[in-house]
Amino acid sequence: MAGACVVRRFTRRSCARQHVCRRAVSRGLIALVSFAAAREWHRMVCPSLYFWESVITGAAIAAGLAALVIAPHQVWPFGFLAIGAVAAAVTAFARGAPPFLNGVGAIYIGVPSLSVVACARIRCKARSWSWRCSS
Repeated sequence: MAGACVVRRFTRRSCARQHVCRRAVSRGLIALVSFAAAREWHRMVCPSLYFWESVITGAAIAAGLAALVIAPHQVWPFGFLAIGAVAAAVTAFARGAPPFLNGVGAIYIGVPSLSVVACARIRCKARSWSWRCSS
């Protein structure tokens, strides 16, 4: 087949063995880093009151990441981020901290986290096909 492009599909078993562990670890690491970023965001916004806002923001981001893995082509992940942003803003308002900046933290940290996981899903799906052009 000189000059023809051949599409070869990896076997399901070899692809699953190679990538399933890496995907789970990378998503867990993204969630852990998002929790740390949420804590730092809320600590910078209001240095004395940041614990509950950080927990709410981190939980919203983790819920969004889980929703993205379970249902990748839905709007649920962004809904969880919006609910987390509103909950963090209301909690901050009740505690006397600036509500706008505390609410925006979930969106500011969550959207890039969701984007990284979404791009990793697309890349992994694309990697399951191997294009080789023989000459």
